[in-house]
Amino acid sequence: KMRKATGHHLVAFAITTTLLFAATILLHTQVATTTTQPQNDELLADGIPRHPAVPVVTVTPPSGGPIRPKLKIYVYDLPHIHSLEYYLQEVEWQPEPRSNCDWNMNVCREIWEPQYSSIRQAGGDAILIQKFRTYPNRVRNPQDADLFVVPYPHSSICRLYNRVCWQSCSMYCPKERSNRIGNDVRRMLGSLDYLNETTVERHLFLLTSDTMNHKEELRNMPLYVSLGGANYPGSTNIVIPPPNTEPDYQPSSLEKFDWTKPRNVAVFFMASDSSPLRQEAFAIMEKTPTIGGLPVEGHKIVGRRNFTISAQDAWKKYRDSYFCPVIEGDFPFQKRFFDAAVSGCLPVVLAFPASDCNPHKSWFRKGWPGYNDTLPFPSSVDYSRFVVQLESVEDMVPTLTSLLENKTKITAMQSALSRAAPKLVYGLGEELLASGDAFDEILGELERYISQLDKRRTPGGRKFYKFCSDCIWSGMTTCAGRVQFIVDTYGETDRTSITEKLVAQKPQCRTYKGDEDNAAAESATATYEFCYECVWTPGTSCGERATFLSDEYGKDRNTTMVNVAAKSPQCRRTKECKQ
Repeated sequence: KMRKATGHHLVAFAITTTLLFAATILLHTQVATTTTQPQNDELLADGIPRHPAVPVVTVTPPSGGPIRPKLKIYVYDLPHIHSLEYYLQEVEWQPEPRSNCDWNMNVCREIWEPQYSSIRQAGGDAILIQKFRTYPNRVRNPQDADLFVVPYPHSSICRLYNRVCWQSCSMYCPKERSNRIGNDVRRMLGSLDYLNETTVERHLFLLTSDTMNHKEELRNMPLYVSLGGANYPGSTNIVIPPPNTEPDYQPSSLEKFDWTKPRNVAVFFMASDSSPLRQEAFAIMEKTPTIGGLPVEGHKIVGRRNFTISAQDAWKKYRDSYFCPVIEGDFPFQKRFFDAAVSGCLPVVLAFPASDCNPHKSWFRKGWPGYNDTLPFPSSVDYSRFVVQLESVEDMVPTLTSLLENKTKITAMQSALSRAAPKLVYGLGEELLASGDAFDEILGELERYISQLDKRRTPGGRKFYKFCSDCIWSGMTTCAGRVQFIVDTYGETDRTSITEKLVAQKPQCRTYKGDEDNAAAESATATYEFCYECVWTPGTSCGERATFLSDEYGKDRNTTMVNVAAKSPQCRRTKECKQ
């Protein structure tokens, strides 16, 4: 049902749209700053605005210089119903209580409201949309673009209807709600005039929550940003940090921060006791009131979102503590890791063997992706230099005691953290185009991605053979194209037999004309060649290629290994992963 907006809402929205557009136009010619002062009755007692109605967009390049302008980026102008502006209007209409801060549009010192403030951490898409819209090298002609950005605030939309099920885009939510958002996603995709099989790898989607809580249609896209989580074969997932709109954590504030100053608290741990490992950590801390002569503080979050101290007091504790445990929660992503790190508190994690024989440990659970797959920008941030890794919770007290006695080591870790922290925050307001922040790191990752597209068609991580299977059975591939792929790649000759098997396995093939339709086969050439390159990409180990053939086509694995090595000599030098 459509809701009637008040005159105030309509005026505020019109002003917002005008200011956003004007700021973009004036980017190259002048400094454009727009502000909206709240009325007196919209202020709290301490002068903090209750609900800033109009997002403030400032496009003043910082003194350190603008962000890197190398990539030519085309940003879609989506239909209004799929836009950030429409979502912000929806937020204003929601009956649930909100904090004094808007949806990540401005710098704001937040007074915590449990539900709103918790889900706001998934709204980094609002920040990125602002940044891409004001990006200095944004192009208006799609033919000039290296990259297409889709400014669809999917993660924010997933959390708008949060009372019944905040995971509105995951498999755990009511079917009717999931279908509603799924239909919206499909309509949005249908509005992208330049999305096709040729350009799909150059389309960036903003999935700014953990990967599991997004619609499958977007999660399976070749390129997106997210807060990390499970890996999806065939997709390049650029992991990003969550938003932090606190003024103390803007890039210029971090430059002034004293990272190696003495701290007054040994350990500060604020979390719910939702897992056995956290319960064990709280129990140990209760028995250990001090470490190295400094207090140990544990604060349990009640019901996952209700703090026992204020959010602002928590920030102060982070800045005044040496160590901050970050122990298993619901997902690999935990905002407290970033809250601690950008405050100068050394994160303390439990390290487990990772999946896929990854030499980097998982800091979540055994058998999950390594931290290089679940934390942002591993190519430029060396987390091992400032994160304390434990094998068990019992190791916490002796390990931290030993570190506190080694001032040289502590100072070195704090200094390493000082170099990493600016890459884990986003400049906003006057620092929207700050160089060296998280957005600048995202651009660097995108530059590397684009530069590799001509070298390999299948960007992504491990287990390529699973993605190849998805590729073969993709709805974009005709039945005839699947037959042609198997014939060309594996030397099968009985095309009729192959077709019969495919139809038996995949009933949808019956809706296609058979392999005698040469036109259909030719139309599928690009797709089956894409699958072929997926199997033989240098990023796929020899063992994975053999496993793919064995799993999908019943080939003898040992024989296949020999054939694969003969076809691809580089396999002879590949050390197969042993588990």
